[in-house]
Amino acid sequence: MDVLRHVSTFRLCNMDEYDIVIGKLESVIQSLYPEKPIYLTMVAVLEALNNSIEHGKFPITARVEQNETNKELHIEIIDSGQGFPVPEKIRVINTKGVDRLLEEKLFSTRGRGILIMYKTVKSVSFNASGNKVLLVASL
Repeated sequence: MDVLRHVSTFRLCNMDEYDIVIGKLESVIQSLYPEKPIYLTMVAVLEALNNSIEHGKFPITARVEQNETNKELHIEIIDSGQGFPVPEKIRVINTKGVDRLLEEKLFSTRGRGILIMYKTVKSVSFNASGNKVLLVASL
């Protein structure tokens, strides 16, 4: 059985709350990573939140759990939108690979968020409809 030491949940209902929620998320994640820089984890969190804001719908929920059994941090971002075609996106990532896709989009201003998430945390997974992402970072 997994041991969850810390659970925090934040709700983002509009853009006016963005900076406050980001600050709280960063503070919680830093408290769980006391000796480790959190920059890459926060990059993934910001990409997930920004994707939810741009492609999803408010309210957005962010949940942070520390899994002591696996020495992992689980960050779940859920929006109220319809999501995106997860199987197609994952197929392309698995076929071409994250590095190749990032290279192809090097100078693009769009379409890199999920790829950046894959590069900055241990694992990334989506629910079937694509409106929930789970980021797993090693502690």
